[in-house]
Amino acid sequence: ETEPLRFTTVVHATDPEARARSSAVKVAVQRGVESGAGLTFVNKNADVEVQIFFGEDHFILGVDVPLKVQHRSTSPGARLPWADVANLDANNQLPGAMAWMVVEPIAKQLVKDGPIVDPFCKRGALLVATARVWPKAEGPRLVARASGEESAELCQQCLGRLGLDSSGVRTLEAESSKFTDVQDGVAAAFVCDLINCPRTKARGGSVARSLFEERVLREAARTLQPGGRCALLMAEKQRTILEESVQQGPWHIVADWPVGPSSTQPLAQKLLVLERVVKQAEPDGGGGDEADGSEAE
Repeated sequence: ETEPLRFTTVVHATDPEARARSSAVKVAVQRGVESGAGLTFVNKNADVEVQIFFGEDHFILGVDVPLKVQHRSTSPGARLPWADVANLDANNQLPGAMAWMVVEPIAKQLVKDGPIVDPFCKRGALLVATARVWPKAEGPRLVARASGEESAELCQQCLGRLGLDSSGVRTLEAESSKFTDVQDGVAAAFVCDLINCPRTKARGGSVARSLFEERVLREAARTLQPGGRCALLMAEKQRTILEESVQQGPWHIVADWPVGPSSTQPLAQKLLVLERVVKQAEPDGGGGDEADGSEAE
């Protein structure tokens, strides 16, 4: 018979109170994995690691492949183990959830291979998370924009340390949200943190913000393949701004979930995941393209 996999547990807790209660939770997780999954707990030389990410009032479990056994693994996550990412806790695991949501059609071969697009990459957390679960043998092409030269260099450095191609990271052009280096209908995934988007913060009134957010959504519709998904993290107010644009399409709502608040983001948030659909022309043949979100600003 095949011997059961050996596992160990790794705790990630940045909050002092979470660290104080981590020992009891760690023991409970060990017992649960042993009895529920039939794995054998070991302190060293484990085949897999059960990662425990602590938040303020909850924790998240994940499974990772130790560095020393990566060469024997075909798991996409083995390319970018959590051990390479600093300052982990439950609050920064939302990019991982967004990544799984947009990668699902690619894993099911419903969408062709194509670039991952992020209009506001900051340090590249969403890019890293999506590349980590990328279901192809070769890593994805990453196309992203940063708010300035310093931000772009920081993102490039983060991606480079993980062995990811950072050549697609460029500085955001003034007043532009378009990706001239991405053709229509070729992107496999589109991810964006609208809450922390510098352009949203810099603009003054709600009208200016709504125009910009709608441009981001139109750019997602332009670049994505039919069946490709767009994951947007936003404030509740931003979700209201985009309501009409989402309803007009070309979108099918996959998820529209409340998220937070947390210690790092005190305001209530929304996670909106949209799937790009092919809109049929109007019966009279007029207005089909305009309804697709390509009208002039």
